[in-house]
Formats: sequence, structure tokens, C-alpha cells
Amino acid sequence: MKEGVGRALRRAIGRDDVLSRIKPREGGISVLMNKKRRLIFQYLTEKPLTHLRKLSRETGMPLGTTDWHLKALIEANVVSVHHGKRRSFYYPSGWIDEIDLDCLSLLQGDIPRALYGVIHKNPGLSQTQIAAKMKKYQQFVQPHIMKLERCGFLTERRDGRKKVYSSSDKLANLREKYEERSQDYIRKVLNMLDEDGLNPKMRRMSKDSMKVKIDDGRNSYSIRIGANPILAIME
Repeated sequence: MKEGVGRALRRAIGRDDVLSRIKPREGGISVLMNKKRRLIFQYLTEKPLTHLRKLSRETGMPLGTTDWHLKALIEANVVSVHHGKRRSFYYPSGWIDEIDLDCLSLLQGDIPRALYGVIHKNPGLSQTQIAAKMKKYQQFVQPHIMKLERCGFLTERRDGRKKVYSSSDKLANLREKYEERSQDYIRKVLNMLDEDGLNPKMRRMSKDSMKVKIDDGRNSYSIRIGANPILAIME
């Protein structure tokens, strides 16, 4: 890789330890030079832990096509899969620790994420009050509240005869955890792209993402790579 990208980033960080989950591919045509695979990878940096049907729907690709390209990305160590109880969830390799996958995949669901937002902004609500704010039945929100509480995102306390709920510090702690390791992840991705023969050049970088130009000598494209999965999930 040319001076000014990976080497400059290494100097800025000042250490060589990197995340181990992303591994360089052997030589050949990079999977990311394929338009559909690049689209899938790009989407997963914006919405990590997305399941197959939603990924197919959001990218506009048939289910079978999406599944086929996902398998190619997994084989190339660019994307990883987390097998939940009912669904499998996909995310950029090396971005999320295995210990966090179950709870973060829960927050990728529209209802749990919205419910968490309501409680975070309005601490001390009962289940009845939460349901009213979401315009849902209490029986509908109850299992989602229980799952969020089991993951440690919510705390409960007694207020007279009823239980009330507030958000915990867990999400803020996770955001800080991944913010601290974001530079390691970005550096590892740049190294992986370089090893894949894509001559990556950083075009723009912020605390939560970077824009990179990749070039295989015949074609060039720009891709956005997220730096903090918590910010991406909670957008």
C-alpha cells in the first residue's frame, strides 16, 4: 500500500496489535470488485447484524442471489455470520465481539430498538405507559421489554405496586468499548484490502466511518466503512 494510508495510520496509532477476525484472502480477483457483493458489504457496515430476508429486501436482490453472494463474502473472510435462535445475522468480519452478538442483534430489530429509545428518553415508565407511548398493546411490548432486560439494556424497580423501567449504562459502555478499538478495526480493514490487491486510498475519515477508494488496476470504486457498530445499529 502506498505511503499515506496504512503506514500513516499505523504511525498514528503507534502499535501493531490488530483484530484477528479479519484475515487476508489469497491472491485472485477480490470479492469486493463484484457490484452485488460490494453493495451487501456496504449495507452491512451501515446496518450490521441484518438477517437474510431484510438484506435481500433492502438491497433489491432476490433471496437466492443475496444468499449466494453472502456465502462468497463469508468464504473470503469479509463477512461473518451469527446464528441466532430463529435467524442468522450477518456483519462485517472483526467488527463485533462474539460475546455481544446476541444482544446487539436484538437491537437491530425495529421494535426492540424503538422500545429502548422510548424508555431511554422517558425513564420510570411502567409497561402500560410504554405500550401507550408506542401505540401498542401491553401484551405486545412485554416480551420485548423482558429480552432487553435480560440483555442488561434495561433496569426495573418497584414504584408502589407497579414495576417501572429505565435504560442502563450498558449501551453507553458498548459504544465506548467499540470507539476505543475503532482505529484497530479500520487499520485491519485497510490491510485486508491491500492484501487483496485493491490499493486502498482513504478519501475521508470521521470518528464513526471512513470513505475508501479501492482499485484493482482495471476499475475503481468508493466504499464507506463504519468504525463503530453501536452507532450504526442505533442510528
